[in-house]
Amino acid sequence: MMPSRTTRNPSAEGRRRQSPLVGFSQILAGTAVGQIVTFLAMPVLSRLYAPELFGVLTFALSIVAVLVPVALLGFDQAVLLPRADSSVTPIATAGVSSLAVVCCILACLVLWSPLTSTIDSATRPFLAWSLPILLFVTGVVSLLAQLAIRAGRYGSIGHRNTAQSIAITASQFAFINTTRFSGFNGLVTGTLIGTSLGAVLLSPYVKRYAHSFTLRQWFQSVRRYWRFPLIFAPMTSLTLLAQQAPVLFVIYWFGVSDGGQIGMAERIVAVPLALVGMAVSSVFTGEISQAIRTDERHMVRIYLKTSMWLGVASGLVGLGLFFLAPIVLPLFLGTGWQGAAQIAQAMAIVATTRMLASPVRSVFRVLERARILVTIELSRAAFLVITIAFATTSDLDLLASLTLIFIALAVGDLISWFCGLVVVWQANSGVATIRR
Repeated sequence: MMPSRTTRNPSAEGRRRQSPLVGFSQILAGTAVGQIVTFLAMPVLSRLYAPELFGVLTFALSIVAVLVPVALLGFDQAVLLPRADSSVTPIATAGVSSLAVVCCILACLVLWSPLTSTIDSATRPFLAWSLPILLFVTGVVSLLAQLAIRAGRYGSIGHRNTAQSIAITASQFAFINTTRFSGFNGLVTGTLIGTSLGAVLLSPYVKRYAHSFTLRQWFQSVRRYWRFPLIFAPMTSLTLLAQQAPVLFVIYWFGVSDGGQIGMAERIVAVPLALVGMAVSSVFTGEISQAIRTDERHMVRIYLKTSMWLGVASGLVGLGLFFLAPIVLPLFLGTGWQGAAQIAQAMAIVATTRMLASPVRSVFRVLERARILVTIELSRAAFLVITIAFATTSDLDLLASLTLIFIALAVGDLISWFCGLVVVWQANSGVATIRR
């Protein structure tokens, strides 16, 4: 690090940070190992677990993904911003407290609400305990990962990615014999065990940021970052709900078995997205927040350089899915998964735009640009609702409905990327201040 950076912010930033290139390489390597293990396990798991069981897993992961930002009140993102490490503790505590409450509410909803109406009734008691615990563990991992990013220790995220993916896959294999029990899902349980290991591996960051605080300091911190629980967290969940909309739409409209088909397609597409997107997103968010804390003005360069590399990678992924998915995936996954291959081909366009836009979307939260984020996400949601309504009223089949939804999501991704560039340019040039 440059001496000037240490002088300007001696509390946390004076500590040694990994360079962005080293951090990206370590996260990429760690994620690559985990994704390779996951990818190699797919053809075996797809032959051992029925599409209905994958449908339940897909449902659980979709619900957790949507709820995590709201459950944490967005404070997992806010921990990147305070200059002093001691100011992080009350924010993190508020997030974990809210997470625990939401998990309890979710357990009640699973048992006594229509949330799981499309799931087999024998599986609901299992989801009543496993889904809230999975939500809690995933939320803790999300928070701890942001603390690692704040510290600039990107390598620990890569190590966690490797261990977590291996543990999930190994646990899912271990529960193969449970497929004959209708009230148990080994795929969900394996995911829960592996994610818990990820939380354990990142737990050392709890000690680093564990500082005592008063109730007054807690309220001051929550008030200072009020935009996160009131605006950024709901908008993040709205973004994730849009991304999960195809899955949830299929599960509720076409059934859990078809939900397993799109879930498998999502798992295939997620391999390159996770491999590149997670590494880029972690480093990008860390470097942008670092530039803000040290008042440096090179954010446009970071944004464009990141987008350039993402554009090349996303183009290759999109072309590969479009031309190879119908040929390779039926052989790879086995009989009964032809639908997943067709869905993966239809996902080519949204996979391309999602890889480009998702890793840099955090710029709205880091720069605290609430109004433009609200406008983008509400517009995306409205467009998506119109598209789904058209698909249902027109009585389109599964593939045609999903193709329309994927196109709508792709348009939203491109708009989001362009607005992110505008926001960064304004902040970089001083037209808009970061702290309003």
